[in-house]
Amino acid sequence: SLPVHDVYFVNADDTTLLEPSREVVEKFNPELAPLATNMTGHQSFINCDKLKKAVGWEHQTSWRNNLAS
Repeated sequence: SLPVHDVYFVNADDTTLLEPSREVVEKFNPELAPLATNMTGHQSFINCDKLKKAVGWEHQTSWRNNLAS
């Protein structure tokens, strides 16, 4: 069962950025680059795994599908 009170992030699994997420971290916040070594593709900067595990929530769409070609 779920705790009476808890905090969850709800976010898409990807970003709308044109550059891959790891490259964005390396470019704009290089001191955090060691924390981004496992980031792949356009992975979101916000992790929703806690919510996924607690209630089985999965984001159904991708921001990438809404970008102009």
